[in-house]
Amino acid sequence: MDTNEIVLHKEELAGGFYYIGGNKNRQADGMGGLVVRVFDKSGREVHKFATKDDLFPAAVGKPSANGSNANKP
Repeated sequence: MDTNEIVLHKEELAGGFYYIGGNKNRQADGMGGLVVRVFDKSGREVHKFATKDDLFPAAVGKPSANGSNANKP
């Protein structure tokens, strides 16, 4: 199956800001990896990819009955 390339960029947010409400000014977020699972129209998984194999157990879910939900609000 041929697909278009997806490019992921890593960004670092600018620091030095504070919250007026007094919340902690040191916040963090991160992404531990990426999992992509591809299903055919019958719901059978036809391909999977992960940046680390130990991520697969956490990547649960099923395709929606109407196929892709990419354009749904």
